Amino acid sequence: MPKKYRLVIVMQKATQFDGPLFAKLACNGQLDLKIYYTALGEKAIRDIDPELGIRPEWGEMATSGYEYEVRTSGKLNSLRFLRKIVAGHPDLIIISGYLPFFHSLVAFYAWLRGVSVGLRSDTTLQHTKSVNRSIKGLLKESILPMLCKIYSTAHPVGTLASEYLLQYGVSKNRMFLFPYAVNNEWFGVKSSEYRVNRPELRCGMGIAGDAFVVLGILKFNEREDPMTLVRGLGALLRQSTVPIHLLLVGDGPLRGHIEDAIREEGISQFTLAGYAPYVDLPKYYAVADVFVHPGVGESWGVSVNESMACGMPVVLSDRVGSQIDLVKAGETGFVFITQDAKSLAQNLAVLANDRKLCDKMGQQAKMLINGWGYEATESSLLEALQFVTSI
Repeated sequence: MPKKYRLVIVMQKATQFDGPLFAKLACNGQLDLKIYYTALGEKAIRDIDPELGIRPEWGEMATSGYEYEVRTSGKLNSLRFLRKIVAGHPDLIIISGYLPFFHSLVAFYAWLRGVSVGLRSDTTLQHTKSVNRSIKGLLKESILPMLCKIYSTAHPVGTLASEYLLQYGVSKNRMFLFPYAVNNEWFGVKSSEYRVNRPELRCGMGIAGDAFVVLGILKFNEREDPMTLVRGLGALLRQSTVPIHLLLVGDGPLRGHIEDAIREEGISQFTLAGYAPYVDLPKYYAVADVFVHPGVGESWGVSVNESMACGMPVVLSDRVGSQIDLVKAGETGFVFITQDAKSLAQNLAVLANDRKLCDKMGQQAKMLINGWGYEATESSLLEALQFVTSI
């Protein structure tokens, strides 16, 4: 009979992509799973997105199908919460990030009690260069190597996060991937269902049936850089005779600037769909031909997983962390130079001018992302549990 492990995962807030994973793990006969959310009360479950100013519409995806507990306000309640996390001496406690401070406190307390602790991390060297020049960065550089000694295991979300942990003294044999995976099966099925009615859906969005649709699902802010996407599409229009349509899903403070840039670039065929609930995203992936993530400070980018699960090639900036693991140039997508609209346009032109290649790359993207699904994460976590229980 297989050994049953007790696994605790500590996160600040629930997410729409980890929730279905936890529901799947809860059904694994080898796991006794409990999730603890450290943000206070409602903020842990459905907090206002500071970059959008609204509460995200995730439905029950984030919190259904698994056991969880949320921290409540007050020092005494926080102390009780801390003790609950470690109570029963779980086989492994995986903590998402060493910040906020409460997460480091959990790690230190568990270590003192002799409980194995793992660190899930999405931090990369690429995205911390500017921070490391500050006082905060210098403190982190001096404290983090000591803090890493507390953790029995490390759980990077991908290659760049692994390299960051190696820099701070974490050995490879203690690393077990815990990526930002999405429900590949759900996205694939839903987008296929929508694709059956693709002509009607396109018509409803004002998109011509023969248009090459470039999709961006992103926040309209400087970090996700929608302006480069707009400029890149303008450059593409100036070098291609193919009918092009820009489809942007999202909202944020740059909306007015985006509308101005669309006019300046002479983009006549575009749709600004606004913010979309999570359950509606497969519809937009189904009507588009290629997905673009132009972010300038994105440690991973789960929308890349979503689009690939829907069978789309991706074009990412070289500052989107997932490009290292998910983009095989000319096979699953392309990588362009951050904030370089010309570089983006050149990559889009390859796909716009060869629809068969675009479709082929979309299928290859779907095949690759299957290896980054919940099943792979489940196996990795079981390996980590076997590792800590055999020490």
